[in-house]
Amino acid sequence: MEKITLKVEGIKCQNCVNTVKQALEEFKVISNLEVSIAEKSVSFDVEKKSFKLKKIIKAIEKNGYKVVK
Repeated sequence: MEKITLKVEGIKCQNCVNTVKQALEEFKVISNLEVSIAEKSVSFDVEKKSFKLKKIIKAIEKNGYKVVK
């Protein structure tokens, strides 16, 4: 397992948290998903062998948020 943390612009409220969580629930390689309003971040554990970060970023950004590196 690998821990990933992404900074995400636009997370301002619980609705934003719910939207991001819902967008990422489809990814079976993700576990321990946490979305933080205070930190404006998304963190999760992934199974390294089948992990595609670009797809996860695209799912977040498709909902109107911006992943910053």
